[in-house]
Amino acid sequence: ARRGSARRRPAAFASRRGSLVVSEYWFPTRVSTTGDFYPYAGYLEIYNNSDTTVYLDGMLVGHAAVASQETMISTCAEYEPWSLDTLGIWAQFVYQFPGAGGEYPVSPGQTVVLATDAIDHRTVGPEAEDLSNASFEFETGPDNPFVPNLTNVGTRIHPWGNGVVYYASPGVPFIAARVDPVTLPVFLMPHYTFPHMRVPAAAVLDVAGGTGDVLEYAGDAIRAL
Repeated sequence: ARRGSARRRPAAFASRRGSLVVSEYWFPTRVSTTGDFYPYAGYLEIYNNSDTTVYLDGMLVGHAAVASQETMISTCAEYEPWSLDTLGIWAQFVYQFPGAGGEYPVSPGQTVVLATDAIDHRTVGPEAEDLSNASFEFETGPDNPFVPNLTNVGTRIHPWGNGVVYYASPGVPFIAARVDPVTLPVFLMPHYTFPHMRVPAAAVLDVAGGTGDVLEYAGDAIRAL
């Protein structure tokens, strides 16, 4: 799920009653019968793990990632001010749900599917899925006029051009409460071409993996959830 083609279904923890959780993410990297590289048949699933209706309007979903691997030009210690930032999580790819406040309810126990592209991917390969009935799709790429779009409010447009694809770089999906993205701090980290924005820890509802998993590419603010 983070890398490769494994499906991942993080646990929905009962202790997080009252919040939305990332219940599954599936971003395969090869689904073509010819073996062609095709990373657009993935989706992110959000589950209402509470006993009340939650409205998605204005909430944020994204891909938290700060370098935490040694390279020839950088060290883990170099990124500690951001990877260990307890005030929030840093991300380039951040998307916002549409709606003014009461348009997109999620009932208790209900799931919503966020597709990279809300189309029938079975035309590419039999192991792919029909996501044409997804709840939402990430803007850019083929547009399904019957599925609402998540708006890109981050600092970067995905280089592959089809919305969010979690395989593209190390990171973990997250969902956060409604925050005005214009107010979020932005910083260009060393060796990066595009800046990151910080989503406040107080707004973060969940990240994929939950409390029982080591989140390799997220800071203490995520691990503490």
